[in-house]
Amino acid sequence: MADSESRILQLAPGDNVAVAIREIEAGDVVKIHGREIPVPQTLQVGHKFAARRIEAGEAIVKYGTAIGRALVDITAGEHVHAHNVAADDKPKARRDEAAPEPPAEPDDAA
Repeated sequence: MADSESRILQLAPGDNVAVAIREIEAGDVVKIHGREIPVPQTLQVGHKFAARRIEAGEAIVKYGTAIGRALVDITAGEHVHAHNVAADDKPKARRDEAAPEPPAEPDDAA
């Protein structure tokens, strides 16, 4: 088994998910903050998994930002994806998006 800490990314201390930056095979154990977490299914690069137990209704926090809510209880190590997460209803502005232009004022000279 490869070094588990080199296979995951967890940026913010409050994140309750981590991201696989290398494939993690079913049955592998990864370490997050010194805790060993078994991963029950294979995770491809870029996929999220629970860094700790997440309760149904709890916010899913990735890179310091809430990205959705758990639909069910999610165990530590479990894949976190559309099957167990509801997206937040509020649209999020991307950092590279400019604010919309305000509507033009009517021209009184007409």
